[in-house]
Amino acid sequence: MSATQLRVIALTLMLLISGWLGARLLSHKSDVIRGRLMLPPVKAEQTDSIVIRHGADTLRLVRAGTAWTVNGYRAGREPVGQLFLAFIDTTVPDLAAVSPSSFQRMGVDSSSGYWLRVWSGGQPTVKLVIGALAPQASSGYVRREGSDSILLWRGNLVDLARRQVNEWRDRQIGAVVPESVFSVTVTARRSYGLRRSGTTWRFATGGAADSGRVAGLLALYRGFSASGFGTAAQADSGKKPAARRTLALGGAGGAKLLELTFDSSSTGLWARRTGDDNVYRVDAWRLNSFVPPDSALRPVPPAKAASPAHH
Repeated sequence: MSATQLRVIALTLMLLISGWLGARLLSHKSDVIRGRLMLPPVKAEQTDSIVIRHGADTLRLVRAGTAWTVNGYRAGREPVGQLFLAFIDTTVPDLAAVSPSSFQRMGVDSSSGYWLRVWSGGQPTVKLVIGALAPQASSGYVRREGSDSILLWRGNLVDLARRQVNEWRDRQIGAVVPESVFSVTVTARRSYGLRRSGTTWRFATGGAADSGRVAGLLALYRGFSASGFGTAAQADSGKKPAARRTLALGGAGGAKLLELTFDSSSTGLWARRTGDDNVYRVDAWRLNSFVPPDSALRPVPPAKAASPAHH
């Protein structure tokens, strides 16, 4: 074969390869454009719901006015706020791959991915598949539904999509301003009550209370939050009736500000608030702080002066 023929064959191969590459690029042109992931604005006040589906599990965040629920439970303001902040894409995502063959490896396939949809005005305005975490901190792989482009997303969205229901729930059990409390009632093995007059606290039986210690107790309920959640069955597991304690905080005119029941069981310490069906897990080691015995709120006896030495 002559040198001229070889040059012709080589040129033909180069043209064929260039044509194939061009066709490949054009076939994914829309994906590359969409690879920039210019999402429509995702604002809390304009969002009806956010649904995240993973396998057989579905998580639904639903807005009701300014409040949110997650699968029927009260959702926490902080985690919901974090999610909306995560949609603000301040860094342009990098195009990591443009091939369905990479879906499984990067976790954006139908079985591994977290399918996230934002609903607004009854329409899904954002449809994403959240994939695996990337080696870089706070980053992971994302693609649009129907797109072959896999993007490297930098931010918290990938982590947030993996949260379980309880991680979205509102952990606040109660919030009472200490200055609004005029009475404290504790039911336990030794029940007692406290009443406030001005800035002075006394026991209902007439004895003096240590106002500083009472103030410390009330400070716990300024923002009383759970460490987790449980079920009624967990709270009842191995429960001893004698271990139950209740606390009620009353306001001006006898208004009920907060009523709590604490149950110790073999699975932990559980709190229930009157009028609330949730079962909250609280720190068992702090039970005597949450519902202290009356002795913990009495004035400390003055120290006795030392007797003078006799010579």
